[in-house]
Amino acid sequence: MTSLTSVETSDRLMTRDTYTKVLWWLLPFAVLVVSTLIQTTGGVYFHMFTHDMFIPLEGVLHLHNGHLPHRDFVTPIGALYYFVHYLPSLIVPISAKTLIYANLLVATVVALATLVFGRQRLPLWLASLVALYLGIIASSPRQIGEPFTLISNNASYNRFGWALIGLLALVAACPRLVPTRRSSLIDGAVVGSLLTGLFLIKLTYAGAALGIVLLTMVTTRKFSDWRYPLMLFGLFASVALAIELSTGLIHLYLSDVQMTASVTTNLLRPDFAVRLLFYCATGAVAVLMVGLINEWDQRRFHVWVPRTLLSLAIVMAGVVIGIQNHPELENPLLAVAVLIAGYPSLRFLNSRAAQDAPATKTTFDNGAANGIAKLLAGRACIIGFVAMAAGPVAQDVAAIAWVAVAPRASGSEVAWLAETPLSDLTLFATEPTKRGTAVPGTSVRDDVDLIGVIGDGVALIRPHVRGRDDAVVLPLTFSNPYPVLLGLLPVRHELAWWHADRTFSRSIKPNADLLLSGVDFVMLPKRYTNYSNVAAFRDAYAPEIARDFRVADENATWLLFARNRCQMRLRC
Repeated sequence: MTSLTSVETSDRLMTRDTYTKVLWWLLPFAVLVVSTLIQTTGGVYFHMFTHDMFIPLEGVLHLHNGHLPHRDFVTPIGALYYFVHYLPSLIVPISAKTLIYANLLVATVVALATLVFGRQRLPLWLASLVALYLGIIASSPRQIGEPFTLISNNASYNRFGWALIGLLALVAACPRLVPTRRSSLIDGAVVGSLLTGLFLIKLTYAGAALGIVLLTMVTTRKFSDWRYPLMLFGLFASVALAIELSTGLIHLYLSDVQMTASVTTNLLRPDFAVRLLFYCATGAVAVLMVGLINEWDQRRFHVWVPRTLLSLAIVMAGVVIGIQNHPELENPLLAVAVLIAGYPSLRFLNSRAAQDAPATKTTFDNGAANGIAKLLAGRACIIGFVAMAAGPVAQDVAAIAWVAVAPRASGSEVAWLAETPLSDLTLFATEPTKRGTAVPGTSVRDDVDLIGVIGDGVALIRPHVRGRDDAVVLPLTFSNPYPVLLGLLPVRHELAWWHADRTFSRSIKPNADLLLSGVDFVMLPKRYTNYSNVAAFRDAYAPEIARDFRVADENATWLLFARNRCQMRLRC
């Protein structure tokens, strides 16, 4: 009877353990799905930087029309970013939701990879939390470094990059306890794939990732297995070579990045760099402390502490990336660096020794003391990870919740969107008292005002395109909303976005003849976001526009220029 009871108890415990494991496996994906539903139900919400959404959406249209990044339009962002947004459009029509679906796609891949490969290194519950952390990084609508109410959904290539480099650092810096030939090849393939993905999204992250990979080889991996680097760099080189030989995009990509770098002023941002370093100081101290108490595998009083130095270098990689991004005080690699610094104790927690070492010792001998020390070090590492991740995750969760309850604008400025593919776009409701009289030649007051100006442009250009979907319209604005809104052809040889002294200048810009030769209409706004940017765009191509185009129409917010020789584009 006692034996039967014991068996039943054991079965119940095994069943409970199985359910617990399933729940930890499902947790990240359940949260990501709920987040996506919240962000897409009731309309995709923007508070700021709404004009950024047209960058990936027009990129999708380029791909649908057979245009390739770097060959048919200039962009410092890699082709993979545009293909990620292209994939959802093969299933559902292009809309504002395309941005959210692309985020979900990347977040799901990152979370799954983190669970699969993190589980081999960490306790399942911790691997699940790390997967959730990286998944939220990839999919949050919040502008990194900003409060939760500032929803922008912009520059998602940065969020993709942060999530992918976090996973890369974890796999590269944390070799398995007993590596085998097969595991070395798998790790090399995983890290090589992540490095390739980062390269094809944004070069800044690829450079930082390459630095991390090289450092891991001389610290935690210590060139222990030649198969790992051979697979890693072989995969990266093979993919890059295949893309270059088949499309020629790699050298064009590097050329686009070089052009952007030659234009960009204040590349190093020294003032912001100092602020970001101070912001990361507390986290760096936590990484240092966790790292030092986990260096028990080094000889006593040995000053060479490779894992700790590697972890601090990963923090600095986040600083370098942050300097090149939007100047925002946030470093998502801090939490990952804490895990890497404490990996020896986490690896111990993930083994049977975590339960057996203290429990099987009746006296407090060296084995028990060592086991308890490792347990305490592991808990310190977990506390550090939670502390580093809690702030950003709380902001991102609050941002997702805010999307569900934020007040939406409903005035005439946004009503026209209902008749366009972006009928699911919603914006923050601006207080009426903050709105004043529009002044030509100035910047718009907010994003609602911007959408109203874009709507005026739709009303102006629509009669002139006469229902044809092959018209090409080039507005002298930061991004081009009209191909998406009116179902028109995207402009070939344009910049993905026109940011004065960041992506173009008067002397460094796409060739005027190439850019304008396929354009039917040029539109000049009288008001827009950052009007000095519009003026710089106008001045950069003023002689060619004056030579080849004439004023064809006008309203309160736009001037419309049509080509002088309409026969060239069959517009007569």
